[in-house]
Amino acid sequence: LQDRFFPPATFEARLPAVLSFLAESYALDGIALFLLSPRQDELVLHSQAGLRGSLTMLQQLPIDADHPLIHALLSGQCRQWMGSIWPGETTEPAGTFLACPLTIERQSIGALLFYRAPAGTFSPRASAFLHEYVSSRLAFAIYQARLIGWTQKQLEQMTVLNEVAQTISASLDIHQLLE
Repeated sequence: LQDRFFPPATFEARLPAVLSFLAESYALDGIALFLLSPRQDELVLHSQAGLRGSLTMLQQLPIDADHPLIHALLSGQCRQWMGSIWPGETTEPAGTFLACPLTIERQSIGALLFYRAPAGTFSPRASAFLHEYVSSRLAFAIYQARLIGWTQKQLEQMTVLNEVAQTISASLDIHQLLE
């Protein structure tokens, strides 16, 4: 998925386009990506397609919140519910929601929220596919993009250190070093 659309370094910046593609490809009315904050104390809305005003309530969801997104993240299993984005409330959009964890090497990095309009539901087969195929591949692509970013940052730091070392060694007097 990542290499098909974008060079690895720009993947996270292009997630809205990726989510739109996924929503269209899998007949979803909406999809949202939530990633764990650096402190891992909240789930933060990173990108979305098809879900608008209703997500303002979920911009930052504390990790101890009683919400299916958090339950999916912590349990490692998808959670499905019908109604509003906040179970038990009657605000728009009403429909069926499926929250699937994003995990890499048994570590959760976030969650995907899939949405279908009121008439749609997620069959067990569709839920398994969205979790095991779509969510796992997106999690891996995000992990790869982060790893590439970290590697590039390390390379830049090492390049600076090498330049400093070369400057220092060039300014040393060889006769003083030999004495």
